[in-house]
Amino acid sequence: MYNSVLYFIDEVDKVGFSILNNAIMIAEYGLTDYISKLKMSSLKYEDLIDQNYTINAL
Repeated sequence: MYNSVLYFIDEVDKVGFSILNNAIMIAEYGLTDYISKLKMSSLKYEDLIDQNYTINAL
């Protein structure tokens, strides 16, 4: 099964955090409620790198 990656992006400081879109992992980090309230959009990792974002994996 393929899992996509979720990115939490700070557009001001150009920093992002990534986590696999996996319900068990998200729950382990305590992020289920937080993620459900966020505005979602679709983007590519390459676009973040091209815009000089620093991406940290959770």
